Amino acid sequence: MIINTLDELKQTLRDKNLIINNLTRTSEQTKLDKLKIQQQNLKNQTIKIHNEIKNLKKLELNNCHTKKSDSYYENYNLKRMKEELIETFSKEDNKYNLALTLNLNPKNYNGNFVKSSVENKLKEFWKLYCQFNLGRDASKYRKMKYVAVIEHQQSNIHIHLAISHINQNINDEFIYDEENVISILWRTVIQSGTVFLERLYDKNWFNYIFKSEKFYENMLISDS
Repeated sequence: MIINTLDELKQTLRDKNLIINNLTRTSEQTKLDKLKIQQQNLKNQTIKIHNEIKNLKKLELNNCHTKKSDSYYENYNLKRMKEELIETFSKEDNKYNLALTLNLNPKNYNGNFVKSSVENKLKEFWKLYCQFNLGRDASKYRKMKYVAVIEHQQSNIHIHLAISHINQNINDEFIYDEENVISILWRTVIQSGTVFLERLYDKNWFNYIFKSEKFYENMLISDS
């Protein structure tokens, strides 16, 4: 009789502990779920502000481009080459879907421009970026590609890129997260370097990055 009572008591205690543990886990999970919702809401608000800033920047870029009349390209062959390149890179098969600007540290490069040095920095960044997206197997890196132009070599040096990214489902949250990743990777290559990332919607981005009269002299294309 006593044994049965002890067994029943132990079982009762186990049952109570189980209930308490479940209640504790449920309470913790509820708190965690609420925290996740708050974090996502905060992130969504940040992305909204982020996009508003980007829209202002895009408007500035568009205005800059529209100031360039066709007469700016006095050389007909240069104008034709520009148009052909834009048509080629804009083809759907090329799948360029990200517009990226990488700003370099002016202390290191402004007034002392060496194209090969900047190109090496870009290749160093690109390797890190491919590793982040594709792992360390270099044979996979050709799944992504870029076409880039170096600008303002003697003042505010930066690189404009059109990128073909493996992720074809580009949304606002992806852009926000990816820009943060790129910023970290780029700063490992260029200390204090900044970045600007946006979706590549149409050929206007190529119009913009090829706006310089001598863009072809500072154009860089990834290995394919």
